[in-house]
Parts: sequence; structure tokens; C-alpha cells
Amino acid sequence: MEKPGTIHKAKQPLLFLAADLLITLLAWGRFCHRQFGADTVFQMILPPNNIVAWLQHGRYATYLINQWLYEAGVLTTEHYFLFFVLFLLLIIGSIWLTQMLLLPYLSDRLSGSIPGQIAFVTATAFIFTNVLFSEHFMFPECHGSFGAAYFFGILGVMAIIGKKSVRGFACIILSCLFYQTADILTAMLLTAALVFAHDFRLSRELVLKEILYNVLILSVGFLNTQSTKLLIMIGVMQEGDITKHISLDLVGNFFDLSERILKLMKNSMGLMPSVWAPLLVLIASLLLLFIPLIRGKKKEETCTVLLCLLAEILLFFVLPLFSGVFPPRIAFTWYALQAVILLMALYHTEKKTLRMMALCALCGLYLIWQMIACQKIITNRYISNDLDLYYAGLVLEEIEKHEAETGVAVTKIAFENDAYAPNNYEQVHYKYEQINERVLTASPFVLLEYVNGPGIALKHVPMDPQIYEEHFAGKNWDDFDPSEQMVFVDDTVYWIIF
Repeated sequence: MEKPGTIHKAKQPLLFLAADLLITLLAWGRFCHRQFGADTVFQMILPPNNIVAWLQHGRYATYLINQWLYEAGVLTTEHYFLFFVLFLLLIIGSIWLTQMLLLPYLSDRLSGSIPGQIAFVTATAFIFTNVLFSEHFMFPECHGSFGAAYFFGILGVMAIIGKKSVRGFACIILSCLFYQTADILTAMLLTAALVFAHDFRLSRELVLKEILYNVLILSVGFLNTQSTKLLIMIGVMQEGDITKHISLDLVGNFFDLSERILKLMKNSMGLMPSVWAPLLVLIASLLLLFIPLIRGKKKEETCTVLLCLLAEILLFFVLPLFSGVFPPRIAFTWYALQAVILLMALYHTEKKTLRMMALCALCGLYLIWQMIACQKIITNRYISNDLDLYYAGLVLEEIEKHEAETGVAVTKIAFENDAYAPNNYEQVHYKYEQINERVLTASPFVLLEYVNGPGIALKHVPMDPQIYEEHFAGKNWDDFDPSEQMVFVDDTVYWIIF
């Protein structure tokens, strides 16, 4: 067995890297074409306002790098393809480093076993190849920071396992300065790696390391969240600028989280068919893990696995329980938990057995299903963007038409949503929260600016209550009708969004 935390020196790593590249490109490559969300458009039109939001979020490294790029005349949104490729490379690197981290402990199962190697590659790919992870791609302006956060987090895990804790926690802190949620994935991978490093032998040393390291990692995220208060004290920010808060309504958060977990188990929050595939795969994975342990009467290993799973589940729940939020870019760590279970099952499965074939089939087929679902999400993303551009163009055409007919220049715009303006278009079938969001609803003014270009001469003003009551109150439309949804008064257009 090679020294833990070092790169394996066999031919396998290059084959794994090639497989990681292929899987990642097949899953996410179609995002190579420019696309946008509400935050993306906001950064295109008002870069300083959006960049400072990262400071308010406590993502200091992201803020400093983007501010430096902006002052140098570089906007990440204007170089979409470059930062998209960077994101993919960091994802591929993160998957491969995870494989190199665990390869020394699984080499006996993989040597000469193609099913074992397939199971290994596909199980680790789950971490960044799943429908919930797709939300990261909805923020092109964050591609570089997301990728850097996960990459440095996994580098930190490798350093800690390699007994270089100072270097490891330096990487984890840097990861947090790019994107705090990465700390949860880092903690989950470190928890699993420690168990593998101790050969599933339960010991006081293992338990103490698990507790100490996880407390330290979670403390990094907590201190980062609280650090924004220091910026208020020195006058850099105001109280209302803080965007991250600790929620102590644990009971309310638990019940809300329970509903979302049920939806996750049913169809990955509406992003896959409603056949309970995540739950069924979980059950199958646990059976493949525990059958050899129980049949072999491996009590110590069984206890270690149970404690590891308990720790992983607690890590999975800790952020939504104490924040009250559970977006897909947090919930995707479910697939990291799934990957850990499958990898532990691989460790306890003998080569050339029916169970190894079953494990290979489960990992391979489920990953293919995830990749197909990802393609549907990508297709729907571009449909949503096209609809945003289409309706924004119609609004601008109506304004130009009115100006041509009346000779009065429209310089002001007010807008509100109608009685039910959804966050997503009806034509978009794969959607959840900010996955394939409707920018027309989320950021209508900056969308108009984006479509019309920098020459737009409209000023955003509040909706006139009298105009609203007379023309829009209580009404609901299913499509764009300018004769009813746009009212022109002097130099102002009042627009209700369907």
C-alpha cells in the first residue's frame, strides 16, 4: 500500500483521468454555449453591485479576484467559455484527486477487475455528476469560484490524510473563502477518507480525529459567516448588507427539510422522473454494503460503517438545519453521501463475485440516468433563456412603437408581477428554485437593459398605486398581452409581468 495522500504511480490514474474527462464532458459539455440567470444578467449590467455581494456573503477570495479582474477590465460574464472550461477542469481535477485519495485503499479490489474499476470511477463521479449539482452551472459568474472551492477543499483532505494538517486546513480555509458550502463536501469526504485510512477498524484515535477535524472544518464555515459582522464594525458594510444568518428555529427547519428530503427521494426535487429512484438506489447500495459485513460477521467493521454513515448524515443535515435553506447547490451533497456508501460497498466486495457485478451495474446505470437527466436540464435552460429574450424583446418593441406613434420618449418604467407570476416558464419542465429560473420575473429591468444594450434610456421608478388598482389589481395572465399589461402615461410605462 502506498503512502496515503500521495498520487498513485500506476497506469490506472491516467485511465481514470480520461474517464473523468469523458463523463464530465458528456454530462455538462452542452453548457459551453453562453447562457444566463438573473444574477448573471445583473453582473453584466451592474458589475460593481454584484461583485460587492460576494463580500457581503463572506466569499472574500471570490470578491477580491473579481474586483481585481473588474478593475483590469475583465468581466467573467464576458468571457463565458473561458471560465466554463476552467470550471470543468476544476471539477475533473476534484474527481480525480478524490480517486487518487482512495485508490491506495481500494487497489486490491480494482486490480484486474474491470467491474470494480467501473464501479470506482462511476461512484466517485456521482459527486459532481448529478441533477442537483446542475444549479452550479446556473451562475456562470461563479464558475471559477465554485470550482476553486471544491478543488482546494479536496486538496485539503489529501493533505490531512497525508499527515500535513497545517497545509490541509490552509487549503480548507481558502476553499471557504471562495464558497462556504464546499466545507460540507470537504467534511464528508474527509470523514470517509479517515475510515478508509484506518481500514474500517474502530479505534479511539479514529473517533477523536473524526470529531476534531469535523468540528474544525465546520468552525471555519461558522467563523466565516460571522466574520461579516467585523466589516460592519469597521464601516465597510451596513447591518442590512449581511446575507448569511444562523437560524435557531431548528424544529421549523427540520419539518421543512423533511418535506424537501421526501421530494429528493421521490424525484431529486422534480429533476428526474417520479419513480423514487434515489430511494431505491439508496436501499440497493445499503444492501450491497451490509450483506458482506453481516455474512462475514464483521462486527467491528459494521460498527465503523454505522458510525461513518451517522457522521455523514449529520454533516448532510447540519447546514440546512442551521440556515433554514436547502437549495440544490447544498442538497447535491446527497450524492456525495451516495458515493461514500457505494465506495464502502466496493471496499467490502470481493472481486469476481455476483455482488461486484451488481455494484458495477448499479453505479454505471444510475450514472447514465443522471447524465441523461442533466441533458434535459441543459435543454430546458436554453429554452428558458430564449423565452426571456423573446418577451423582453416584445416589451422593448412596444415601447419603440409607442414612441414612434406619439412622439413622446419613454424614459421611465415601473413594473410589478400579476396575481401569479411563476418563477419558471410552463414550457420548461425541468426546474427547481434557481435551476432554469425565469429571469423575466426575477430581474426584469436588468433583462431589458441586457437585451437592449447599454443605450437603454429607461429609469426604474415605483409602480403608481392608482395605475395598479385601475389596470392590474387582482388580474392574472397566462401570456404576454401588451394591450392589457402595458400602460403608457406621459414618459412612463407601467408594466405588469404575467
